[in-house]
Amino acid sequence: MTLKKFLTEESEISLPSPPLPEVKTNQSFPHSGIYGPGGSRRLLFKVLPDYPEWAEEEGVECALLLKLWILPNGSVEKVKVEKSSGYSRIDLISAENAKKWRFNPVSDTKKVWGMLPLKFQLQ
Repeated sequence: MTLKKFLTEESEISLPSPPLPEVKTNQSFPHSGIYGPGGSRRLLFKVLPDYPEWAEEEGVECALLLKLWILPNGSVEKVKVEKSSGYSRIDLISAENAKKWRFNPVSDTKKVWGMLPLKFQLQ
């Protein structure tokens, strides 16, 4: 094994898991995947926001783009709204939920970013 391959190879680390909250997910709210350097991290846990009742009643459909900073331990350190949905309440709840996501831990000491496009679409 070369030194470069050794330094970039991910390792599985056994860490005790905190109890995860019970989450209701909305089947009509799929995420379309994370891209960027964080896109190579395996997603272990995600929380998708419920479709806001007020948005559903008003027929609101929208999309937004979040930037996540993922730490080596798999937790999300920070979330920034890169492109707003146009609805601050939807942006806020989406960012709050994305902070609860968990990815596989890695031995690297650097955090990585990933872009998460989300779409609120009525069915």
